[in-house]
Amino acid sequence: MARSSAKAAITTILTVISFFLPGGLTHYRSPTTYIVGNEFGWDLSIPADTWASNKTFYAGDILVFRYDYQLDNMLVVNQTGYETCIPNEGYIEYNTGEDTIQLAYGGNYFIGTATPGDCWGGMKLAINALASDNKDESLKSSYQSL
Repeated sequence: MARSSAKAAITTILTVISFFLPGGLTHYRSPTTYIVGNEFGWDLSIPADTWASNKTFYAGDILVFRYDYQLDNMLVVNQTGYETCIPNEGYIEYNTGEDTIQLAYGGNYFIGTATPGDCWGGMKLAINALASDNKDESLKSSYQSL
């Protein structure tokens, strides 16, 4: 009995120490918030894919879309909706002019607009968010059907 208590104590101590060592058991990364298009926002001033091209996104990161809600909107679509600029069945529409999406899991996200000319003009975004040690897999199922 004393042997199993000592073994449990050593295991606990080693586990606690490993959290303080470089490359320990967990790696926590705080989510980064991005304003899509920077000062231009979600519009035709800069193609969204160009804006995203030099960024690395991770699960948990947050995208903020700022735009004139009377003129534009933002849609979460599937890859076909992104490629064709035609919203797929089951797309999710945002239209407040200040919309936020959290990249809930590692994987691909496709975002566009309902106006085909604007979509073809660059108001569409394909992102591959890298998995993170602190991602919440339970959120993944709500996005997989898109």
